[in-house]
Amino acid sequence: MAELARDLDTLRRSCGMSYRDLARHTGCPRSTLNDALRGRRFPRLSTVLAIARACAADQDYWRARWTAADGVEHTDRAGDAGGAVDLLLSVLDGQSGHSVVVVLVVPSTAGTSGAGAGLGLGA
Repeated sequence: MAELARDLDTLRRSCGMSYRDLARHTGCPRSTLNDALRGRRFPRLSTVLAIARACAADQDYWRARWTAADGVEHTDRAGDAGGAVDLLLSVLDGQSGHSVVVVLVVPSTAGTSGAGAGLGLGA
């Protein structure tokens, strides 16, 4: 995580942006950027990609860097689902190149049956 943070901060400085400038260009709060670029908190993929976009950097490169760092981070954070949440958010945001299938399981309600049972869709 520290290496990713250091490299993101180097990217920010190389394009001449202050945290305020970067916040304006990314739409991310300065506190989020500060935590990510100082290594206080592992950044979301969307934050890393927003920084890359703001600095006109290669998003595929930074996606790969985040993915590699996230794998290392997960070996240090047993039981933390942060990476899975970030992946899901990137899928829903259309940025991951992955597809998602959502399966909705609705428990049946006594006295109802068939399609739409328990959904208030009528019989």
